[in-house]
Amino acid sequence: MHQIQVPPDRMIVVYEVAAEDYMEVFNDAAARRDHGWRMLSVDSLAVRTQGAAFAMFTGNSHALDVRYTVLYEKVEPA
Repeated sequence: MHQIQVPPDRMIVVYEVAAEDYMEVFNDAAARRDHGWRMLSVDSLAVRTQGAAFAMFTGNSHALDVRYTVLYEKVEPA
């Protein structure tokens, strides 16, 4: 996970997870919400990982990862 603070009250977070691990993004967003951050935008991109070593050990030459980019905004308590 990589994050970039965008002053004064926004943050961009990029998650790269296996396709079946999308709940990792949801759980992180829920934890951030407890600290006053809300999701403004979500984007996803399928990323294929290929490699001879991966194919040799798994018998599969393609692994699917998903890159989620989330824009958060800091919300002031009411």
